[in-house]
Amino acid sequence: MSNEAQKQIETIRESARAIGVSYSTLRRMIAAGDFPKPIQISRRRKGILISKRNAWLEKKASQDV
Repeated sequence: MSNEAQKQIETIRESARAIGVSYSTLRRMIAAGDFPKPIQISRRRKGILISKRNAWLEKKASQDV
C-alpha cells in the first residue's frame, strides 16, 4: 500500500456505511474499543484512517474463518 493510501481519512459516518452498520452502532463499537479510535481532523471533526479500518476488516474476516 502506498504512503498516500495509508493517510486517507474518512468520516465516522463513511466508515459506518463501509462496514455496514449504523452510525450509532459504530460509535458504540469505538467507545467499547471494538473499532479503531478516530483521529482529530479539525476542532469539530474526527475521522478514521482507511488503512486502520481495512486492517480491522481483515482481522474480523480472519476470525470468522
